[in-house]
Amino acid sequence: MYKGFKSDVVPLLFFGVLSAIGFFLIYKMTADPTNPSGNGNPAILIMIPTILLYLAFLYWIYKISYKVFTGKKWILIGSLVAAVLLLIAEILYVQSVEKSLESLWYFDKIGWFSQFTNKLYFNGITFFIGVTLAVMLSFLKYELSRR
Repeated sequence: MYKGFKSDVVPLLFFGVLSAIGFFLIYKMTADPTNPSGNGNPAILIMIPTILLYLAFLYWIYKISYKVFTGKKWILIGSLVAAVLLLIAEILYVQSVEKSLESLWYFDKIGWFSQFTNKLYFNGITFFIGVTLAVMLSFLKYELSRR
């Protein structure tokens, strides 16, 4: 580890836990398309704070991984494999949600940004895609700074 690691872990855990809770709440607050209600999109109230907390979390992942994983090529390979697998999982997930929404008569009116599609953007897969991208960017920054 490096000097100051413990002081970096505190904000990482703080932002990580809060953004994970936000992702979970948004996922759970997504309306069921088979049982529409007139409440609009209540999850929108926590989307902006969750996005800001998530970006702060990714910054700390980037900062810590830059200091810890510098020069370890297996980290880049592992994060590339993880990113590809997560991307495939996200594509399959979007296709399954799309298939379930297309059967609804009102899908053309609601589109892709509605109370029924929040979980497309706020789920565990997208959460970890951001983490792997932050690790990959820190590795690439290290490699570019060596040249």
